[in-house]
Amino acid sequence: MAYTVACSHAAPRALAQAQAQAQAQAQAQAQSVVPTAPPTGAAAGGLRLPAEAVRVGLFDAVRSGIERLDGDGLVFRAQRPEAWEVTVARLRDEARAADSLFALGRVFRRLDATYPNLHTRVDLHPDLDERASAGVVRLPFAFRAARIDGAGVTPEYVITHADAVRFDGEAPRAGDSLVALNGRPMALWSRENLVFCEFPLRAQCELMFADSLQRELLGWTRHDPLVLTVQRGALRFEAHPRVAVAAVSAATADKPRCGVTPVRYPGFHLAYEGRHACVFESAAHPGVALLRIRSFAYHGAVAGAGAGAGAIGSLEQETRALWERYWSTHAAATTRLVIDVMDNHGGDAPVEYYRLLFQQPFQEQYARYRNIPELATPALLEDALWHDPAHTLWHDALVRDGTWQRTRPGDFFPPVPQFCADPTVDCREGRFSPRAHGFRGAVRLLVSPWCVSSCAGFAWELRDVLGPARERAYGMPDSGDSTYARLALAVSPDPAAPGGVRAEVQTRVPTPGTGGSPWVRQVVSITVTTDAAGRPLSGLPQPVTWVPRGPREGAERWAADVLRAALADP
Repeated sequence: MAYTVACSHAAPRALAQAQAQAQAQAQAQAQSVVPTAPPTGAAAGGLRLPAEAVRVGLFDAVRSGIERLDGDGLVFRAQRPEAWEVTVARLRDEARAADSLFALGRVFRRLDATYPNLHTRVDLHPDLDERASAGVVRLPFAFRAARIDGAGVTPEYVITHADAVRFDGEAPRAGDSLVALNGRPMALWSRENLVFCEFPLRAQCELMFADSLQRELLGWTRHDPLVLTVQRGALRFEAHPRVAVAAVSAATADKPRCGVTPVRYPGFHLAYEGRHACVFESAAHPGVALLRIRSFAYHGAVAGAGAGAGAIGSLEQETRALWERYWSTHAAATTRLVIDVMDNHGGDAPVEYYRLLFQQPFQEQYARYRNIPELATPALLEDALWHDPAHTLWHDALVRDGTWQRTRPGDFFPPVPQFCADPTVDCREGRFSPRAHGFRGAVRLLVSPWCVSSCAGFAWELRDVLGPARERAYGMPDSGDSTYARLALAVSPDPAAPGGVRAEVQTRVPTPGTGGSPWVRQVVSITVTTDAAGRPLSGLPQPVTWVPRGPREGAERWAADVLRAALADP
């Protein structure tokens, strides 16, 4: 079957950050170092801190560009405890007061963090990026809210890990209560964390609270003192951690068994192994197949993989192998299919998985493009349409019938499928066809907030097509972020430009040979994800039966709890 699947759901920047973080902590605890003072003059690369007016101009160019181009992030950001206008006014003052290139760069990292979209990202010139140039902060402790579940978030915070040798004096212990940071109550830090968070729900933001502090997105940097107020029973004391800095590490290679440890699926054994898709079975649960989909992202086969699972280089190859070696002979007899997509950061369009599950022709999520003048530039239009011929035919049809011209600037065009079933016709025509698989069973989805991008679309599609009678989700809500099209704002000082600042809109990925590195490159969403009727889906996770995770409970043991809850649902 011929169709075009535009790879709209490239794994978001959160994946790279999470992988780098896990790697650096797994390597070894970094030696404690005293962070160097931020540079105030010329940085190693030769940039100099611009005048106050130019710093403010750079900030205004990025902020106004986000507001003009954004398709969805600012819509659900309205639920934050502080209005966008208030936050950006504060950040503007920080840009004005910045006394170093690194301090200026941090302003743009915070601006990006308060623009809630996991697909957008800011890339800074190395001279502005302290994390890339000087290393990332590694704190000797971690913490979390004592309870995060469907009923809400408790106001108490618990130390989940502490490395005693990296504290001066009394060190906290796992299980102690964290009362304040630098004398500021945790409730105020929590409120700030919600303002600088890219997930839609407070509970999801709370899971990233300690990480946001370590990434210097909140009211603390490596150049500031850090004092913890700790409560242990009747004893209250101050703890003084020594902050370490480490280089960002590369991502790890694929682990066998789709990364599943024996703890994750107690009582289940491996029945089929692909690269990112593995099936597990249990004699205690006849008729149940447990499908782990680690990722939808592929970048070709693994070098030197031979004929093993690493030789699978695309989602189409993955699902073909799954079909030929397992599902074609097991689908009809499977009464319950449990699909684990926890921490699946997305990647390619999961259309081929739908073909293994659905009975009728189908389409996936839709997108509505915002009418911005940049879409009149052929190179930017082609990039926004993912260089997809069927989307180009859709655009041409809207131009011919006058819809494109009648849509007011800033408004949204009619919805179009994100993924096109036939590359030779307008993307609105045609639907995908399922395989003759014989599966009629129930589906139970195991999900977490790190189900992002095409994984969030996958969670929505299962519920939309199968309905609540056949499909139910367990765990914690997905990200609700399946952003489709993006463009980038490139901003730099330029004495020849009005106000001393040059700003232009570029393709999502930099085009080779287009000039030097801009000071700030902010990717912005230009679409809103919708259903076929145009109803917005951005920032709306799918319904889920919450399975609470203890503050000190590891990911694999929590996954086992989620699995038990799903198996208890007939």
